[in-house]
Amino acid sequence: MELYELTVHELTDKLEKGEITSEEVVRSYFDRIKEKDASIQAYVTTLEEQAIEKAKQVDAKRKAGEKLGKFAGIPIGIKDNMCITGTRTTCSSKMLENFVAPYDATVIEKLNSEDMIYLGKLNMDEFAMRKFNRNI
Repeated sequence: MELYELTVHELTDKLEKGEITSEEVVRSYFDRIKEKDASIQAYVTTLEEQAIEKAKQVDAKRKAGEKLGKFAGIPIGIKDNMCITGTRTTCSSKMLENFVAPYDATVIEKLNSEDMIYLGKLNMDEFAMRKFNRNI
């Protein structure tokens, strides 16, 4: 079984026991994204470098015995209408194709406090206005 196939609970358990690292988990997810996303087109933007760096930071904190959030090292995709500081946020619209968020959305602040790792921004209907998951 591949790491990307495990549940959040299974990943958390293995991370806490030291059986796997956050970096290994993140790399597993990116291997899968590279394998499938050309046909699925789930991601508008991927954040591989940032995710791997964050995973290394979480692993170092875990190794040092520092306090971590409940979901430390767990990767997550963020819909493209949620702002992450310094990250392109398009709402899957041509109108915002070059917008870079100057702040974190409240939900991102909460996920940051849990030490989650962002894989990238997920595709969606333009401005979340329809229910068909098509973008422009």
